[in-house]
Amino acid sequence: MFPSLIIAAALCGQLEVAVETLEGARHTGALTELTEGQVTVTTSDGPRTVAAEQLLAIRPKNGPTAEAVPVAARVWLTDGSLLPASAYVVADGVASVATVGGPSLKIPTAHIAEVRFYSRDSGLDAKFDAIADRELTGDTLVVRRKDETGKTVALDFLEGVLGDVSQERVRFDFDGDVINVQRAKLAGLLYYHPPSDEPANVACLVETADGTRVAARRVTLHGEQLALSIAGGGSLGIPLGAVVNLDFSGGKVRYLSDMEPLAWRYTPYIESPTAQDALARLFAPRRNQGFDGGPLTLRTSADSGPVAYAKGLAVCSKTTLEYAAPKGYARLRAVVGMDGEARELGAVRLEIYGDSRRLFAEEICSGDEPVPLDLDVAGFERIRIVVDYGTNLDIADQVLLCQLRLTK
Repeated sequence: MFPSLIIAAALCGQLEVAVETLEGARHTGALTELTEGQVTVTTSDGPRTVAAEQLLAIRPKNGPTAEAVPVAARVWLTDGSLLPASAYVVADGVASVATVGGPSLKIPTAHIAEVRFYSRDSGLDAKFDAIADRELTGDTLVVRRKDETGKTVALDFLEGVLGDVSQERVRFDFDGDVINVQRAKLAGLLYYHPPSDEPANVACLVETADGTRVAARRVTLHGEQLALSIAGGGSLGIPLGAVVNLDFSGGKVRYLSDMEPLAWRYTPYIESPTAQDALARLFAPRRNQGFDGGPLTLRTSADSGPVAYAKGLAVCSKTTLEYAAPKGYARLRAVVGMDGEARELGAVRLEIYGDSRRLFAEEICSGDEPVPLDLDVAGFERIRIVVDYGTNLDIADQVLLCQLRLTK
């Protein structure tokens, strides 16, 4: 269900936003209405209203820039929320999380996944990730291993049962022996939770400039403050001016750039003495970036300039990609065009199949207007994308499938 998010027009009429829809439309203007059923922005061409079920994201047009904020801990919740915190303590199974620049939240540890304590040591994240990615059988202390100079050079871990956490110590039950571990010796904590198939009840992912990311179950606006309902029944207030993104895509959309293909194959136009696997790595599809490492950018004949897209695939000819089609998704949508760097020369033939049925076949050439893609893929088990050679051999054949996604 769409979240209960009600914003009064009188308060938000001056907030300039870009509203993105599942169909790929983008409306930019003053936010004048956002209710449980729809959002309305006043554009230069008049008001534009988007129904709740079609809403993908709302982004402030001139939002705050990301900033590095000193923190004592970073707290991840089981629903995916990330809370940069100035303090983290636990008493009787309830954590007090002092959010950066905000109130202290009371969150049961049953809803906390992990805590990473702030450190000036570099290179620890990958080591921590390797421990966190293990299949846990209990709560885990992640312990620093230091050299003779006091620098952390490695991380160890110990499984048991986590108890109270103070600013100085962590109470830990290890095989029936209760020990109090100095917190300064720890890189972080991992809380064990039995596997669950229950989906997270996330209505809106709210992101702010200081790195806070809240998977909100409910969002309301009071004055100039967003009130967010989070895991465990807690609530968090965030100033509207601090928000960089409101993402309503949860459960509505799957980006193919976030999915692993079942198979992919690159076929060179001319056989080369270069090893096939080396060529495949060189010309492998790029996720969420162009082949030059920059953003996915399409040009139009309009004077508004190039349009950049955050999500999508950059694909060379000749490449074949095959994906599993998740159940419940009915449309495959994208905006397709040639990479701007290949504007004068590139040409490919793009074909898309649902199972063995061809759904789309068209030549995409440099200089052409981007092509909107909207295909019915309901009932298919697999989606196959073929980027074949066009009329100009394989020269500059770099097609961009921007915002390539499955929607319900």
